[in-house]
Amino acid sequence: TGAGSIITADGVKAEAKMKNVGGDVTHRFGAESTSGASGGDIGVAGSFALSFADTDTLGVIGLDHADQPAGGAATVTLTGGNVLLTAINTTETTTTATSSGAGSGSGSVGVGASIALGIGLNSTFAGVEDGETVSGTTGNFTVTATSNDTLTTTAKAGAQGATGIGGAIAVAYVDNDTDAHIGTGGGAAITLTGNLAAQASHTGTVHTLADGEAAGSSVGVGASIALNIGEVTNDAFLGRNFQNVGTVTITATSTLDTKAESKASSKGQSTKKSDGTTDSANSDQETTNQTEMAKNQSGGTKTPTQSGSGSLGQADGNSNAQTGKGTQGGNGSGGTNVAATIAVNFLDADNQAQIAGNVTISGTGAMKVEAISTTDARALATATSTNTSSNTGVAAAVGLNIVLLDNNAMIGAGADLTAGSIEVRAATANGQKNTFQARALSGAVSKNTAIGGSVGINYLDVNTLASVGDNVDLDANTGNIEIGAVSLNEMQNLAGGAALSTGSGGGGVGIAVTVNIVNDLSTKAETGINLDAEAQGAINVTSHAELLPVTENLPVIGSLAVTSFAAGTGVAVGGSSSVNVIFMETHASVNDNSDLEAGTGIKIEATDLLTVVSGAGGIGLTLNGNAGVGIGLDVQVITRNTSAWMGGGADLDTSAGNIVINADSFDDITSIAATFGGSAGGSAGVAASVGVLYLDTSTQAFVEAGSALNKSHLGAGGDVSVTATGDADVFLLAGAAAFGQSAGIGVSGTVFVHLDDVKAELYGDADVVTGGANGLSVSAISTDEVLIIAAAGAASAQAAVAGSVAVTVLTETTTARIGANSKV
Repeated sequence: TGAGSIITADGVKAEAKMKNVGGDVTHRFGAESTSGASGGDIGVAGSFALSFADTDTLGVIGLDHADQPAGGAATVTLTGGNVLLTAINTTETTTTATSSGAGSGSGSVGVGASIALGIGLNSTFAGVEDGETVSGTTGNFTVTATSNDTLTTTAKAGAQGATGIGGAIAVAYVDNDTDAHIGTGGGAAITLTGNLAAQASHTGTVHTLADGEAAGSSVGVGASIALNIGEVTNDAFLGRNFQNVGTVTITATSTLDTKAESKASSKGQSTKKSDGTTDSANSDQETTNQTEMAKNQSGGTKTPTQSGSGSLGQADGNSNAQTGKGTQGGNGSGGTNVAATIAVNFLDADNQAQIAGNVTISGTGAMKVEAISTTDARALATATSTNTSSNTGVAAAVGLNIVLLDNNAMIGAGADLTAGSIEVRAATANGQKNTFQARALSGAVSKNTAIGGSVGINYLDVNTLASVGDNVDLDANTGNIEIGAVSLNEMQNLAGGAALSTGSGGGGVGIAVTVNIVNDLSTKAETGINLDAEAQGAINVTSHAELLPVTENLPVIGSLAVTSFAAGTGVAVGGSSSVNVIFMETHASVNDNSDLEAGTGIKIEATDLLTVVSGAGGIGLTLNGNAGVGIGLDVQVITRNTSAWMGGGADLDTSAGNIVINADSFDDITSIAATFGGSAGGSAGVAASVGVLYLDTSTQAFVEAGSALNKSHLGAGGDVSVTATGDADVFLLAGAAAFGQSAGIGVSGTVFVHLDDVKAELYGDADVVTGGANGLSVSAISTDEVLIIAAAGAASAQAAVAGSVAVTVLTETTTARIGANSKV
């Protein structure tokens, strides 16, 4: 219905759904471009494909049209029946660009270039716009917005010639909005004889692949870039009053799978097909292959001659000379091969379920305000340069994964809610975890200089919030009140750089770097000031967070692993570095001057688990009279804060159960830095390994101080406990081994700094009444298990030096206290 509509109806139904066409209920959009060129000295092929999809799906009361004058608020008077507002949108957008360029002859040039750009803009909206007037009586009031959007973007390019250049760029951009919205507006409270629901569900898949390949006997360059940009909003909102409701379901569910993958390779021209059975195609055959492809695409029929002379014969002769059928060898000699690739995955996603402030709802069934979000985000980059006849081989890979996630379930300030039970929950899906992965792998082989370098980066900002605002009234007249936040996450960052020089005097450099920045892993369950909550069952305010390594069939690959390898007869350097910076906070709280009354117990609890497995290793090995150097550096800076607390002047009472205020944390940190440097000739072998861990942890459970006139009160028919437990299990290993004919130098060191505060307290002016057998327990427990090893070894026919050092600084405070002016 449009803006300004006036409707009196026995029920309203507005549905925008997918049409079933022979079982197909999907919008499909696509673009494909294919090109090929060969047969001469220069073969250049270029492909460009663009898909742009913009969809709007609306099932709405009070639609405002941007291209029409404002018509005022819609007015809907309900006299029975049901209200059903539905929007369903399913899309698939596929974009593919493929090119292949081949040149024949000793001075030939082959170029393949592909660009694929996929854009998806999808809006799915069901509900009542803000500002509309809706009143009266109806049965069920149901708003459902469902979207499922898939965007696949692929760019592949191949090139072959004396000079071969293959470049591919794949870019994907998505902006998906899904809203189930019962907006604010005029009219008295709507009376229901059934159930109330606003449900938003979004499933999004964004996969992007860029693959650039080159085969060049003189120069080969393979390059690729894969870029994902995703902006996603999924929102369920209730902003007006209802009464006599059965169940209330306000849910937002988001499932996202994003992957940017890039590949690049550079090699010498092959004399065999991929199956290794027959000689590769000569220029005539290649021309026919490419023309057949073009013919199939265009509907043409003409095929070039296989027996011609002149230029084709000359091209064939040149091709034979290049591929080894003539007098020269297959891969040629000298030249440069380069493979470079970048994969970037950027995702900004918001998932939210909300009952707005100052809304009044009275009902008898279960009330659920739930935000469920699960995300898989990956950036994967692989580069290989494998021409053993080239003078120089370079491979470089960068994987960058940036993820910003917000998952919120909220009740706004001043709301007044009555139901059988009330649940406010923000969580990952049951049995699922958010997965974040960056991977960069590179390998280079040449007869002279080989360089392999990789960088993998994860940047994460993940916020999970279950909140009840200030001055809210909650009444669960038959069951529990649950306010809970759960954030389950796994992370991996794998980088590897390898370099191998096969010729005399050649050198290799392998470099690998990983960086994980968890800027904010925040998980909070909280209530505002002056909460008035009453439940016949229990009242629980809980938060739980995990950050773990990715679970795989290879258990040695934890949250991150870094390796580098370099070998040759010249100077060989293998170096790697891994850096972790993690800020993690998990909180559960009931704020000041709140009044909670429960039949079977009250719990305020925050728990978290952090597991990090980090490794940096480098091997540098030379077989001639030059130096072999291995370097490994592992640095971790971790700040973790876990707290459960009750505000000053709050009043917690349970007639039959226990009151539990508990904070529990466990940190399991493993850091390994291991290196080897070896020189079998007359020079030095050098190995250096350093591991650094700075760990700042706080685990606190407390009751804030009241005042002489307004005590912080805890009254339980059972026991009252305020407990904090902080556990840490730390293993640091730094090992270095070196061997050199003239000198062997091995150095290793570890530095571990731990600042730890574990606290359980009643700050003061507290009044505790307990009828349980154990009464009041205020307990703080801190446990550390620390194993640190620094070892170094060196061997040489002339001089050997080895040294290791381990430094540990522990500043630990554990406190259990009942403050002044408290009464138990």
